[in-house]
Amino acid sequence: MNAVLCLTASNAAAQQQLSKKLVPYRMGNKWGYSRIDNNWIVITPQFDDAQPFGELNGMWIKNDDIARVKKDGKSFWINGRGIRTEAEVDVKRIGESVRIAELQTADKPSDGAPIGQQSSNIRYSNGKAGLVDDGEVLLECKYDSIYAHGAFRMYAFVKLNGKWGAVATEQSKRGEWIVPAQFDAVTDMDVFGPYFLVTLDGKQGVGSNNTELLPLGYYTIRLAGGPMHYCAFAVSGKAGVRLFGLNGKPLGNEVYDWVFTNWSYIGVIPRYGIDKLVYVRKNKKYGVIDESGKAVTELKYDKLNAFPDMPYTLVMYKGKKGYIGTDGTEYFED
Repeated sequence: MNAVLCLTASNAAAQQQLSKKLVPYRMGNKWGYSRIDNNWIVITPQFDDAQPFGELNGMWIKNDDIARVKKDGKSFWINGRGIRTEAEVDVKRIGESVRIAELQTADKPSDGAPIGQQSSNIRYSNGKAGLVDDGEVLLECKYDSIYAHGAFRMYAFVKLNGKWGAVATEQSKRGEWIVPAQFDAVTDMDVFGPYFLVTLDGKQGVGSNNTELLPLGYYTIRLAGGPMHYCAFAVSGKAGVRLFGLNGKPLGNEVYDWVFTNWSYIGVIPRYGIDKLVYVRKNKKYGVIDESGKAVTELKYDKLNAFPDMPYTLVMYKGKKGYIGTDGTEYFED
């Protein structure tokens, strides 16, 4: 059982700073709050239910120094010292409880061209396609087709002799092959590159900077981790899903039922290391591993929410709610 930390801070600024460091803590069937950094209980478990500071039923609120709790059938607000308070709640951002989304297989045009709008800067000469930008020639007119100019104008997808590849368009590498034109389909795996999913004769593989990372095989490959930083490849085959590092080397020998990725906050710069975590499921139990393949938590949770932009998230374990931290710390005990 955790020691109870006695607080003497009395000013509003101190309370607000403290509330940002608190996470709901369950002891048996009662809820209180503990510090995120050392798991010391700050507000003694006494409530029938407790929500995180700065949230209301899955919505983020402007008032991040108050939390909603329930006791004896009544709900009310408390401050960082556990004292009941009145507050006018201002919803800042809707963020309904984030559930992990399964990695989806993207549809591709029937001719193997990547998803996206065909560039309006394509030019043709003698039936061959090239690429220009503000009058500057990026690619000479020598390709069968050019499609979906890549992220930040650093590459373009091209078709040559009936096969797809990718060519650099940035000035220092202009015209160099990133992916050789020898595949039935090629697309970038995320908008920032530099990993490219290739398909040939029904097999998938991954290449980067003209180097093969994952060889062609009869499996499905997706990036895992995120947002804004992907840390592994999830390779799905008949036996299940295995994880490989971005260098193509396997992350252990574990085979999972499925691997999930944190898509919910794409566009938000991640904090607390959530971009280096991968969510996995095996035998209907969920857990978290890191980018090296090391277990952050056991595979034991009945349900597991993706980490939002906070250092803790909600889980279900043995039929009860609880919270865990990005380092695997459990903020509950039975």
